[in-house]
Amino acid sequence: MTTFTLGIDPGHGGQSCGMFMPDFGYEKLYTMQLADQLTRALGWLPLQVELSRESDEYVNFQERARRLQTSDFILSIHVNANQNASFHGLECYYRPGDGVAKSIARAMVDAAPAALQRARLIAADTENGTWLERPRRVLQDHHPRPAVLLECGYGTNVSDRAFLTSSWGRKELIATVLQGVTRFGSLVDSGVVKILGSNL
Repeated sequence: MTTFTLGIDPGHGGQSCGMFMPDFGYEKLYTMQLADQLTRALGWLPLQVELSRESDEYVNFQERARRLQTSDFILSIHVNANQNASFHGLECYYRPGDGVAKSIARAMVDAAPAALQRARLIAADTENGTWLERPRRVLQDHHPRPAVLLECGYGTNVSDRAFLTSSWGRKELIATVLQGVTRFGSLVDSGVVKILGSNL
């Protein structure tokens, strides 16, 4: 695999707490912990990792994009929430028209853990489905590179929350992300994607 730079954006931070998960805490803590675990898990791959934040600090969209400006691909990590506690499942968002990001997101959705994949199939409609061709303003509006926003699951759903906060659940989520990372690597290797600084 050609060496490239992966930008990981742990959602929220500082005064932006995100949603609250009973018996765990705020989303900002979960996304930071998962980003740290993901960074360690990717250590064996020929890639570099950049983080938009490394502590519990507030970082606005523009600053997140600046910190990840040398990233070839950005993954933004979040936990979903809804007043309807029956909503559950993993969701991936990408910028409409970005075929590379769509391919990465599709690889992750296809590899979603069984505990989260069922919701994707149940809620697969244009309004509430887990596969939506619509942008999420986290980094996409401020960064020209492929970006995928991963909603790991619904913290407002009891089953999703138990899965997300378990050690085995996090391992399965990391394995899911790995499928997206390797998909991007294969697109680079095949020449479909030119990474920053490439003379190809």
